[in-house]
Amino acid sequence: MKKRNSMVSMVFILLFVCVNCAVVFANGPYIDNSDGTISDLSTGLMWQKVDNGTEYTWQGALAYSESIVLAGHDDWRLPNYRELESIIDISQMNPAINTDYFPDCKSYYWSSSASLSFNYAWYGNFISGSVDDEDKSDNYFVRCVRLGLSESSDNLVISITASETSGEAPLNVSFTSTITSGTAPFSYSWNFGDGSASTSSAPSHTYTNPGSYSATLTVTDNLGQTALKSIQISVTQSGAYYFLTHSVLPAGSGTIQISPDTTSFNKNEMVTLTAVANTGYKFSNWSGDASGSSSTTTITMNSNKSVTAVFNETSDCQAEYEKGIADGRQQCINNPDSCGISGGGASSTISSESLNIHIPSILYDTPFGAMSLWVDFEFAGENNGNLLWKLSNFGENE
Repeated sequence: MKKRNSMVSMVFILLFVCVNCAVVFANGPYIDNSDGTISDLSTGLMWQKVDNGTEYTWQGALAYSESIVLAGHDDWRLPNYRELESIIDISQMNPAINTDYFPDCKSYYWSSSASLSFNYAWYGNFISGSVDDEDKSDNYFVRCVRLGLSESSDNLVISITASETSGEAPLNVSFTSTITSGTAPFSYSWNFGDGSASTSSAPSHTYTNPGSYSATLTVTDNLGQTALKSIQISVTQSGAYYFLTHSVLPAGSGTIQISPDTTSFNKNEMVTLTAVANTGYKFSNWSGDASGSSSTTTITMNSNKSVTAVFNETSDCQAEYEKGIADGRQQCINNPDSCGISGGGASSTISSESLNIHIPSILYDTPFGAMSLWVDFEFAGENNGNLLWKLSNFGENE
């Protein structure tokens, strides 16, 4: 960043003061309001006593100054160059300001006034006690101001509106701007946040891609005062889509299988949910945006939805019992000789056509005691004159 010669700036300022007597370095009297603000009785302005220690580009300075809340006020703004030079004290330098009221003053402070030079704006030099212009991309400090001249009819005040602030792409938005004070003529510079711009006072713009955009209008009046306002535009993808959240109760009791397996769904898409119990639990019911006691259910995604699968805990004995039945069934089918089935007193029925055997009642010794089972054997052939049967199925008698 190249700074202009401070002596040249001082000469310019002295000449400017002599030739244009409307420019006055007021220098108070000031009042410390004991709330982080200083009031200048000569101008009626209220100033931010101490800056926040952060440097901004010119656009960043405009945005910051309109965002702060200080001493209960939210109408702070960036001072124009005439207001900024009103607190310059040319009787002293480095800093050229009354440090009793403005302690810890830095070097350069932005004004809201744009320069006639391309992409330049005016700033206050509190080292040499001068005003000058510099590229808006440079980083300077900010001292905010309110009241007094900020309420005069000559100060530039703007507002903006948008016909739509949210919707699906492509989203067409009509913007309007209103200027309540300032000096005509005005120039307009819109930045729609997606790389597009306009110089119309009331442009229309179409957002073609989903995203969140900040549409910003910068207005400059005939005195070089600049005001900035922004509005947020939210654009979603074409064709509404919705989100599904799911959970189980109690935690760790099971899982939910979702088909199709994704987290976002098209409007009116059908989704199949299947509740799967972990060991020691059994499915009870659905809650939330699904209902019923069937472990498999279907919902229609016509909005964002949330479902919960509820499981009940089974006793350890019952769980082990059910697991033992399942393991025992598979063991007997795979290896009949290991079953330990004794059929004393049992009756059997043999089919004359297939030679299959059905035993309606037989005792089976388990770790939980003897059980009454029904057993089916299917004929497996003959070996050296001996008839062979294979266990095909069995179950517990009620």
